[in-house]
Amino acid sequence: MAKIEEKPSEEESLAFGQEPEPLIEMVNPDSWLIPQADLLNIPGVQGATWVGRYRAIIPTSATATARGWFIAIDRRTFPSAAAFRADFSPEPLGELMNRLASQPNGVLVSRKMLEKSNHQVGDILPLKVAVVGVAEREYQARIVGIYDYFPTVYEEESPAVIGNLDHIITTFGGASTYEIWLRADREALESGAVKRGLANVAPAVTGYRDIWEQMAEEREAKERIGVYGTLTLGFLATLILSGIGLLIQYHRSLNERLSRFAMLRAIGLSRAELFAQVQGEYLILLAVGLAAGVGIGIWASRLFIPFFRVSSAEGTLPIPPLLPLLDRPRILIMTVAFGLIQFVAQLGFIFRTMQVELFQVLRMGYQE
Repeated sequence: MAKIEEKPSEEESLAFGQEPEPLIEMVNPDSWLIPQADLLNIPGVQGATWVGRYRAIIPTSATATARGWFIAIDRRTFPSAAAFRADFSPEPLGELMNRLASQPNGVLVSRKMLEKSNHQVGDILPLKVAVVGVAEREYQARIVGIYDYFPTVYEEESPAVIGNLDHIITTFGGASTYEIWLRADREALESGAVKRGLANVAPAVTGYRDIWEQMAEEREAKERIGVYGTLTLGFLATLILSGIGLLIQYHRSLNERLSRFAMLRAIGLSRAELFAQVQGEYLILLAVGLAAGVGIGIWASRLFIPFFRVSSAEGTLPIPPLLPLLDRPRILIMTVAFGLIQFVAQLGFIFRTMQVELFQVLRMGYQE
């Protein structure tokens, strides 16, 4: 069995308020589990890691415990395969992995659990971990970092701590079950090349989940279609009504200003100059309105979308807040299209107004 020597530095150990620990020979997961090189040789795979998910009893307060999960990760390969958003933790993923590397028994805990249990970073967290095939054992973990959200962790369902897979293998004498996370090209996933390659490399795989298939199923869920359909219809209705209202205001404003236009013509302003003046005025108004509308829409999206969580997983999956992803090309297309429609309508109104005998307006007044 290949082994690597790993030991936290004296400075790192003292930073957590403890004496430097003796040298610990840690099992390399690559020599115990399916080698990463074999996983990376699968067509389309860009990153691979191992993740152990084991039952654990976790103290949630000074007097209470709860059944949760001990998620054991390989800190060296985890960033290459996991999707981690910037808002998942106050620190970047690389810093969290460095914190796990500073202590073999180090764990990351959620901010909520840390506050409820009155623990602090650097404290010992007594756990009971049950690795499949091994009897439940006590595990003295040390808190080295915190997170707000973590991939596949849903704290509302059950608490979870994140620890080192190599230390679990060393402490418990192995890990008979674990997960393989792969980052792969979408084309390779859709063609089945990844699934076939994984079956050749790991014939004992008992389950397979494709995130793209799950996303497609979520998009086709009736709940999501209904909600998005309602939002789309509401948006279109608002757009049409606002456009009609703006055109009505154009028409009314032009009719009210006919006498002013006649006076300007009478003092020597040409038809082209009058047309350019009126059209320029309404173009400025249209540009300001479009800019304000787009700005308010983006602001409202960033304000409300994080609270808009829709999932078909029994209707109770506590997914993290959604991040608004602005489709800038479509926003630009819709803005330009709406602006062109309004521009053409403005031209029609102005041409119609210019056809009126303005001098007759001065002499007799204008009636619609």
